[in-house]
Amino acid sequence: YKKVITLFDNDDAGIAAVKRYVETYNIYGFVPTLCKDISDAMVEIGFDKLHAMLKPLLKETLNK
Repeated sequence: YKKVITLFDNDDAGIAAVKRYVETYNIYGFVPTLCKDISDAMVEIGFDKLHAMLKPLLKETLNK
């Protein structure tokens, strides 16, 4: 793989996990900004809004 990224829930545990993965494995990641988790977001805000939220976060993370 060229890059591996993580996507954790937007809660205290998820935010801590993103930091821990960078420190331990040098693997960057992010948490969703409009919701707690991706499966709930698909139901709550729909694919188009979810995609619009994730795309810039993914690009930012891939460029780290």
